[in-house]
Amino acid sequence: MRPFFLPIFYSVILLTTFAQGFSKGLVLEDLEALVLMDNKTLKAKEALEKRALAQKRKSYAPWMPQVEGTYNIKKYEHPSTAAGDEQGTYSGSIKLTQKLFQLDLIYENKVEGFKFDIQKLLIDAERIKLLFDVRTAYFALSLQKELIEVQRRKIALLDETAGQVKERFDLGAATQFDVNQSRVYASNAEPAYYAFVRIWRHTQDKLLKLVGKSPKESIQVHAASLNVHCIPQFQKYENLLSSILKNRNKESLAKSPFSRLMDEWEQIALKYRPDIAILREQVSLTKNEIKKAKATYLPNISGFAEVASGETAKWNEQVWDWQCGIKIEVPIFEGMRRYQEAKGAMWQHKSAEKSLEAGLEQMEVELKDGLYHLEEAMASYFSAKGSYELARESLDQAKKKYELGFTILIDYKSVIDELFDAEVHYQKARFELLKAYYSLRLISGADLEHIRGNDGHTRR
Repeated sequence: MRPFFLPIFYSVILLTTFAQGFSKGLVLEDLEALVLMDNKTLKAKEALEKRALAQKRKSYAPWMPQVEGTYNIKKYEHPSTAAGDEQGTYSGSIKLTQKLFQLDLIYENKVEGFKFDIQKLLIDAERIKLLFDVRTAYFALSLQKELIEVQRRKIALLDETAGQVKERFDLGAATQFDVNQSRVYASNAEPAYYAFVRIWRHTQDKLLKLVGKSPKESIQVHAASLNVHCIPQFQKYENLLSSILKNRNKESLAKSPFSRLMDEWEQIALKYRPDIAILREQVSLTKNEIKKAKATYLPNISGFAEVASGETAKWNEQVWDWQCGIKIEVPIFEGMRRYQEAKGAMWQHKSAEKSLEAGLEQMEVELKDGLYHLEEAMASYFSAKGSYELARESLDQAKKKYELGFTILIDYKSVIDELFDAEVHYQKARFELLKAYYSLRLISGADLEHIRGNDGHTRR
């Protein structure tokens, strides 16, 4: 799609998004589109990109023809003349200058081009960071929604239990103490419910602010349930985890099976990660700074043409002469200034090369840590899932025993707490798994593949 049509295309998408958002609530895809269009921080950086583009274009201005015109009119009274007898002179010139050769200016054009590219990459880095932030906030909102539902069901079950205890008390099978305790259990569960509701509201306000909308606007977010199976290659990661669980030995601790994915993610990072691309641009920029500094030893060549008139007493008596030629400027000695500039540029280039090496090493460390985090999150997820399923079975068994009178209220309450604690842990494990995967995408810069168009240019 041509860049000219992109604003129209995205405007149509946004109008459709708002039409659906007001009626059904914004989903994750809507929020991703909004944050890339309306985030205030991103707009500020895009303004700096336009400034960098202006600087780049400004660097080409010296190559354009330079035209200068002057016209002088002088009025004066000479002491020897009668009072009020004024005299005057008229003169003027028009000069055209055109640069023909100036090597340092050529490299200056390239340097400004690299600075512009770096600014674009900084915006790319901001975009993928915003995508991670909006996804994390959306999943956090989904988590709070799940926790609210968990706590609501816990309160409902405790209320049901309190009713059963009251019925047993009426039949003489329970004491007043049991009745009071059952009510206390149900009452104590309510503050956590309202705490989850408060966090849910606050998270939604933060999410709307992130995408450039005011919490005062009547916009709702449709927080879908946490679905870890939306992670690409989820089955592949599960199989890798299974190989770890089957071989819990010292060798498995030394090298994780998830490290087999390192080459795949490293290739993605080398292609898309903005900070690495910026470091490469810095190397190229400083290399051109060296060439620019050395180019100042070469002559500057320009051509000129001028039409001028000498001073005459009457403007209609001016005689216009013209001249044209080639101007060659050769700096001979400037107090070692050019030498020191070239030397400083060389050291700057060496610093950029070392920074690139350090950046690549840091990228490898971060990717490995991201894969280890994903491994940990996968293991925690399956562990929490298993514990939750066992806790559900335990509650069914404890409920039957309590109804038959084979267990006391406090033991039954402990089983209820264990079930809902296990479910809370399970929901949080789902959130952490999604966060770990998208954190790995952030570290590798993988989302730029989708942000950019088919021609490699960033979508606007």
